[in-house]
Amino acid sequence: MIAALPMYDWPEIRPATDAFWQRLRERLAREGITGPQALTRELTAAETWAHPELLLGQTCGWPLTHGLAGASVPVARPIHDVPGCGVGVYRSAVIVRTGEDRPLDTLRVAVNGPDSLSGYHALRRWLARRSVEMAPHLVTGGHRASVAAVRDGKADLAAIDAVSWELARRHEGVRGLERLGWTEEAPALPFITAPGGPAAALARALARPGPEIAAAIGLVGILPAGMEDYAALGGW
Repeated sequence: MIAALPMYDWPEIRPATDAFWQRLRERLAREGITGPQALTRELTAAETWAHPELLLGQTCGWPLTHGLAGASVPVARPIHDVPGCGVGVYRSAVIVRTGEDRPLDTLRVAVNGPDSLSGYHALRRWLARRSVEMAPHLVTGGHRASVAAVRDGKADLAAIDAVSWELARRHEGVRGLERLGWTEEAPALPFITAPGGPAAALARALARPGPEIAAAIGLVGILPAGMEDYAALGGW
């Protein structure tokens, strides 16, 4: 059995993430569920999503709805108290270097990967509404790397999910960057379990996240989640 929380696992906040897991583990133990002692970090995010013994994980809405997260089952939608997030929903910050005034169709686009809702498909739709077809210039592999790519001039435009943008503001350094806009609202990144996992018990354990993770990433609560909550992403 494994547990993994890869979506916001920045080194600077790992103590808070680990404390969050220990709280969850203790609550699950009171329901007769023995979770792993520590979070799994040696696997890729995609490997954890499809792991047959996944007790608790977190994925993006796009892998969940497009078969990239295996047969995983959504457990809950997070509520983050950070700019760009709402109750069980979030947006991405579209970022450029400060003072950028060139036409959008001339800007070099950085994306974290084509399997990302927040960093790829949300930006594609944001640009399409401005009659610009997205042509990624650089695939970075992660939001933090996309922030650095724009800041350092390797790209000119990127979309960073609201929580990652807040983490970048606190820990990466965003001097010289500004938010050009927000992408449209989408259901927040789901907590998941393997088929047959104790979804109800996990939702109860997640309901009171704790002060450490609230301070680290603004996680203050959850909403119930089912595939129906993410169905609209099929049209994206």
